[in-house]
Amino acid sequence: MALEVRYSLRARYEEIELLEYIIQKFGRKKAKEIYDRIERVLAQVSKMPEMYRASNKQKGLRKCAFSK
Repeated sequence: MALEVRYSLRARYEEIELLEYIIQKFGRKKAKEIYDRIERVLAQVSKMPEMYRASNKQKGLRKCAFSK
């Protein structure tokens, strides 16, 4: 069973800011590619959270680096 992925307000804001920046610099097509990639990674986190490092700050929280 897949777990629910929840965003903090900060994370949601940063995602929006990132996508707006990508739209301005690279266009909507590239922003859509990045958004789709984010959604695929989140789906993977939801299905297999143990493959990502657990947070030291909060129980039940996992960390996932999206890109280098």
